[in-house]
Amino acid sequence: MPHRAGRGLGAAILFGLGLGLIGPAWADHAEFAGRVTVPSVPGAGGLSGLELSDDGAQFTAISDRGGFLTGRIARGNGTAIALTDLTRWAMRNSQGRRLHGLKADAEGLAIGPDGRFYVSFERDHRILSWLSLQGHPFALPAPPGARTLPLNGGMEALAISADGALHTLAEEGTGPLVLWRRSPEGWKDPLSLPRRGRFRPVGADFGPDGRFYLLERDFFFPLGFRTRVRRFDLTADGALNETELLSTPFGQFGNLEGVSVWRGTDGAIRLSMVSDNNTSVLQRNQFVEYRVVTDGADR
Repeated sequence: MPHRAGRGLGAAILFGLGLGLIGPAWADHAEFAGRVTVPSVPGAGGLSGLELSDDGAQFTAISDRGGFLTGRIARGNGTAIALTDLTRWAMRNSQGRRLHGLKADAEGLAIGPDGRFYVSFERDHRILSWLSLQGHPFALPAPPGARTLPLNGGMEALAISADGALHTLAEEGTGPLVLWRRSPEGWKDPLSLPRRGRFRPVGADFGPDGRFYLLERDFFFPLGFRTRVRRFDLTADGALNETELLSTPFGQFGNLEGVSVWRGTDGAIRLSMVSDNNTSVLQRNQFVEYRVVTDGADR
């Protein structure tokens, strides 16, 4: 081989290796940004779903005991430092009576572009919709097959896209995850998401970037819970560009069940999550926040 050709081949190999090194270094991931404990509010334990305003200053959460919790988020340098003005609202049925027992196990929360509140329930598997927190709900038809879900393995994750389409997943199941989708015309053919390891879906949201963010959890006694967040592009060809943004070790946080995705003043995507204290004096409802960053990019 001529010497000049050898040098050219060597340069090409080094360039290719350089590309291989650079590629993974630019992968998105989530950095811890802080946590804050939710002050105790009577009847507002067991928080399981979360939505934040576009500016991250206000929140709405749901309790799996049949209630809404609203409040404001005080921030310092973009990080949540305190929760204030907390108000609990009891969920009511179409007759105006408070939800209780098996009918009160609210798990997923989504707020539509028109401000309507959507809540998914397990045990009594259904989706209810409220125009206001003080109003009476409207019941949506359940996704095909949802009524046969396990008692404690129903629709934990609920999200709504910019076009108003609802998306929901069940916590329990085998094989690929089934992502049900509902347009104003009714339930459409579901999408399939890959199931990875022991994690189960418990929360979801669409970010301001239009991408689908999936919150998952795993539990192992006596180590506790661990959390994962994956991101997908939902397209006509299916769920593409799967990216794992976050995976915590067992016991770092409690039972994170709800997620809200928004954009901070610095332009970065924020993941705000809420933990369920299981109405136990030994556990706490907490907000945990992460910031999505890209390795090698300016922060």
